[in-house]
Amino acid sequence: MAFQSNVISSQPQVTVTQYTVTSGSADWSSNVCDCCEDCGICLCATFLPCILGCQVAQDHGESCCLPFLPGAMIALRTSMRDKYHIEVRAFSFV
Repeated sequence: MAFQSNVISSQPQVTVTQYTVTSGSADWSSNVCDCCEDCGICLCATFLPCILGCQVAQDHGESCCLPFLPGAMIALRTSMRDKYHIEVRAFSFV
């Protein structure tokens, strides 16, 4: 058995993601029933939420194992709000 003396110091990474972010705040642009616009995501979130969580984590540059760690999706949500300057607003029924 041969011993390999080369040490791998970095992993190859490929990122093909493009986002367009505008500064300032904008009102929410979808309604409550707009989830039916993309039935694939709606069905995936309903029946396989861990798969959707993995996809969202990977799209944000994190590991696909992230959704399986306790509290990690809340941290990911907070990170995304910070990255895209999304304000946290109180919800009211008025």
